[in-house]
Amino acid sequence: MHVVGFFHEQSRSDRNDFVDLNKIDLDPEDFQRNFLDWSAVEVTAFGLPYDFGSIMHYPKVAFPKDGFSWTVRPKKEWEQYETVMGQRNGLSQIDIGKINAMYKCPERGGAKPNQPLPTPPPPPMRAPSQRTKVSSSSSFNTGPDDGDDYETTTAGPPVRPSVRSTRRTTRPSVPNTKLPPDDDGDVENFET
Repeated sequence: MHVVGFFHEQSRSDRNDFVDLNKIDLDPEDFQRNFLDWSAVEVTAFGLPYDFGSIMHYPKVAFPKDGFSWTVRPKKEWEQYETVMGQRNGLSQIDIGKINAMYKCPERGGAKPNQPLPTPPPPPMRAPSQRTKVSSSSSFNTGPDDGDDYETTTAGPPVRPSVRSTRRTTRPSVPNTKLPPDDDGDVENFET
């Protein structure tokens, strides 16, 4: 929720109407950073009620100096909401309402989506280069005239791989390809 522009719920300007803070058990630095109440101009509630169940509300024990004392709790008239404070199961309905209000989405369901974009085709792959035998020399030479037995000619046309699906994964299927002869002159076929 910070990413979409929200502060913590107990930072609202009206928070003192709903919760008490235990400033004695709060580290002063943590209080400054995490429990200041902001003005209604800085943190807007969008006209929605205080939300104890907001994903942005701290739990009862948040940043205590001793590690276990309460630091924020509902006032007496709101104590039935203590168990939902600090929940992290998901956005509350009021959280969703605030997001819709902030981003001016229509009520119920948010913005109307555009038509989905078509899935782009995979980029073309070049067929393996065609190699032709130039000489039968089996010596390896790295000089300017290295006696290489093969030279690359023109590459084949672009090929779009077919997709073969398995239960575990989907991978492109490449047609059988001939390897150049190995050192003893054998030619092997392979498939990926």
